Amino acid sequence: MIEAGLRRHVVWTRKTLDAFLADPQRLVPGTTMVTPGLSRAAERRDLIDYLEGASRAARAAPGKVR
Repeated sequence: MIEAGLRRHVVWTRKTLDAFLADPQRLVPGTTMVTPGLSRAAERRDLIDYLEGASRAARAAPGKVR
């Protein structure tokens, strides 16, 4: 995803991640995501919230495998 972001000049923010989760092929054509996307905005928001929390927890635990 980092490489795809660099090629298409995508900065991975909540907004772009939401767009990707809604329609992966539209934001990153050729992606190998096997899902058609999450159509419900609430599901995408909940997933993004979870990912942010997991990222914060990983940064707060130095020395742990990420």
